[in-house]
Amino acid sequence: MRSRKVTMPRALALSSRMPRVPPARTEILWADTERNADMKLNPLSYFRKEKRDFTRVAQRFGCQIDGSLMMIDRMMGYEGRVINFSAGGAMFRPKLVYLMDRRDIPVALTVGGEEMFGRIMRTTPDGFGIRFDEPLEEEQLLAMLSNDRTRKESDDIEFFVD
Repeated sequence: MRSRKVTMPRALALSSRMPRVPPARTEILWADTERNADMKLNPLSYFRKEKRDFTRVAQRFGCQIDGSLMMIDRMMGYEGRVINFSAGGAMFRPKLVYLMDRRDIPVALTVGGEEMFGRIMRTTPDGFGIRFDEPLEEEQLLAMLSNDRTRKESDDIEFFVD
């Protein structure tokens, strides 16, 4: 097969067969690229989850109250300390060096003679996050926080502030 030399009139004939974009459309395309030139494309953004807005229903109160946790499914108990309380749950730190990752286990938390039932929802290096089956009333929460030796009587606790 021989190669042919394309002459100028033939090249013009080939380009005339190609579809042409109207000038108005060309201006729109250029305007879009100029407007979008400032935007940066991050390819990792396609793989990241959106951050959800999280609002806590009940206010947390930091404390240091001795208590015990009974895992109902194994009838196994741990001595430890409650490090924060809220109407909906608590964070319990057992007196253990290593915490096993536990989740969705029914438990009974005993603090100051009161027993509350709930579930372990989360395990962190700080302890077990417990969600109570039924939220505590304001009086119950005040009674729990009164067992805290580190809290001064002059500390005011405000509940359900709007």
